[in-house]
Amino acid sequence: MIVIGTLIRGPGWMWFWPGQTWDHNRLEFAVNRDLPDIFGIKGRVAKIIFGGAVVGIYFVLAAALIHKLVAGAGIRLGKWQVLKPQPFNRRIYNRMSLLQYSIMQVFLVIMLSLPVKILARLLFRIKYIWVTPWFNV
Repeated sequence: MIVIGTLIRGPGWMWFWPGQTWDHNRLEFAVNRDLPDIFGIKGRVAKIIFGGAVVGIYFVLAAALIHKLVAGAGIRLGKWQVLKPQPFNRRIYNRMSLLQYSIMQVFLVIMLSLPVKILARLLFRIKYIWVTPWFNV
């Protein structure tokens, strides 16, 4: 994430590949859409509810995935086990209190959201997922 933020993201949050010259006068005429607009959702309240539901579902799924990885269950894809549990991970997990585990879980889920947001922006031109009058995510 530091490499992306330092070397690839240029002025104006524009994407510059490694070795490409940063042009401060470059303009991008990309159509940026919000996620509720893609699904044709109209109205402020409907957009707030839809965006909150999408962010909530993401947090639940990401937390479940991270819990499986940290708790040492591993991830099983068919007959292969991907990311096998390590004894070191089990020892650290067993020593944590509920508060420590919750804080770690929140930080890891938020950290995982950055690449997800970058991919949504670059592949689907989605600017915001959750649009409210007070903040945008």
